[in-house]
Amino acid sequence: MCSVLALALTACNQNEEVNALVGNYTYKASGVVNVSEVGDIHLTPETGTMSLTDTDKEDEVIMSFNHNSGDAYEIRATVTKDSLYVRPMHRYLDVEVSRDTTALGTVIKNNETFDIEVAGSGKMLSNGNVSFVLSYSGKALNDASRTLNGKNIMLQCKRNAK
Repeated sequence: MCSVLALALTACNQNEEVNALVGNYTYKASGVVNVSEVGDIHLTPETGTMSLTDTDKEDEVIMSFNHNSGDAYEIRATVTKDSLYVRPMHRYLDVEVSRDTTALGTVIKNNETFDIEVAGSGKMLSNGNVSFVLSYSGKALNDASRTLNGKNIMLQCKRNAK
């Protein structure tokens, strides 16, 4: 009986905007970041699946991302009409950094992992998809003096068929 009551209260607590967003999506994130001492770097596009679920708060959703590489993370967002506002959160981001060693005439490529804060906002589109503009800001794990900043990271979420 208690679980039925809890389910009924949860259902009553949802708003139309949240209900319209709940579902499964495929996603692609891409953009350009600036890494100190290196310059602008085009991020390798990140693709995978995203599940958008409601919470016990009327205007909040959780987006659970499963990257095709195996990485997983969650983002919470507040929903207002057709907009979503990402609550700042931390995650790790691997970035391929190339360095031109002019003296040797070669280019060295290596991956660096950054601890970044993700923030931003999105819009629910008329076709049921969601489009976000995110910002990334953080520091390299192996060298805190190396910073990463990106202000126009595009995250496109396409709703999967039900």
